[in-house]
Amino acid sequence: MWFFFIERNPIYFNCRFINNFQTFNIKWKPSDSYYFIIGKDKQNITREDIQSSKYIKTVERAPIVNEIGQQRPWGAQVGFFTKGIEHRLGAWVYGAHEDGPEWVDFRANKGASYNLSYPVKDDLSFHFDWNYVNNEGGRERARGDAAVGTFGSAYEHAFALGFDHEKGPFKVIADIIYGANREGVSGNKGSAAIPAGHDTWGFYVLPSYKITEKLEGVFRYQYMDSGREQRTQRYGHDGDGNRDARLNVENYHSVYAGFQYFLSGENLKLMGGYEYAWGELFGNNTDINTGSWQLALRTYF
Repeated sequence: MWFFFIERNPIYFNCRFINNFQTFNIKWKPSDSYYFIIGKDKQNITREDIQSSKYIKTVERAPIVNEIGQQRPWGAQVGFFTKGIEHRLGAWVYGAHEDGPEWVDFRANKGASYNLSYPVKDDLSFHFDWNYVNNEGGRERARGDAAVGTFGSAYEHAFALGFDHEKGPFKVIADIIYGANREGVSGNKGSAAIPAGHDTWGFYVLPSYKITEKLEGVFRYQYMDSGREQRTQRYGHDGDGNRDARLNVENYHSVYAGFQYFLSGENLKLMGGYEYAWGELFGNNTDINTGSWQLALRTYF
């Protein structure tokens, strides 16, 4: 059985269609016991990250998940099953050519991945994810000598151990996450850079409950030891009043409480909630203590 999948990055409306795409791959499944995937694909790490943005339950993913995941490199994968346990091995290249279309550039650094999914019973499964990037222990970017893209994690090794459980209207996903040997980043105004080789860890718990056929309540708590906050327009201040910098943070907590209202299933839904965050700017003990209301209309057809 053959499958072909392409997903274009919606950001690049001003480019030719073929120049930019998030996912571009072929899947071959000769039997129920194993399968092959080749092309540009999303690396599986954490239950929240592997869920497509079409189906996520919060307006944005947790900071620790954004810190570790969201990678879409070029590569080849093989998946197979042993006694009901699914294994997936991947080999990756973390860069592309500068001129469109952005096909794989083999000058980029290489890496590997392994994923395990163990179904304990019908409503409970455990998962383990590992991604590797040859970034010289954090001393260089994943793309290496490739002209464009950093399609790999900022961490040499990224691990996640989690589960998902669903029973009736109740569902919960959770992961403990660890990243080792982060690439060095330039410091933002008023905050110290996270040094090359720096590690981080964190976790999140995301329960949800289907109140009615159209309304679902969602809650999430997350913790990140250190990393870069992706949503500084809402949470940021860098000590000099600049709210637009992507801040380096540590000891970072956030709590989200909200809802999904399904106007037309997952094809059209209204999402809203309040997220409160607190922690410190990395290296200078400046407190971050703030929150924001969020509202979104998410659709796809």
